[in-house]
Amino acid sequence: MSIEIRVEKLETDVIQLRKMMHQKDEHQHKIWNDMQERIYQLCKENSERLGVVEHRLDRLETDVAEMKLDIANLKSDVKTLKSDVGTLKSDVVSLKSDMVEVKGILHKLLELQTKS
Repeated sequence: MSIEIRVEKLETDVIQLRKMMHQKDEHQHKIWNDMQERIYQLCKENSERLGVVEHRLDRLETDVAEMKLDIANLKSDVKTLKSDVGTLKSDVVSLKSDMVEVKGILHKLLELQTKS
């Protein structure tokens, strides 16, 4: 082969190598851009999910706080009811005692009426 043909072939090879290197760079940039886009998309999705989870957590914490308040109110109501039951029992005992006295008085009145 002549030198001119060899030089021409080498020049063609160099041009071909430059094209391949340029394509390689373009592929690297595309891969890098695609990766960045996917990472951004995943971050966005995770952020949205996190927002939903935080909202649900806040709602659950509010529900728990309301339930605790309801439980405290119920405990207070139970104490009040127990006190009221104690008072009612005492009142029933007093009424029974009063009934015994009234029966005694009525019995004496009947005796007096039958004697007269």
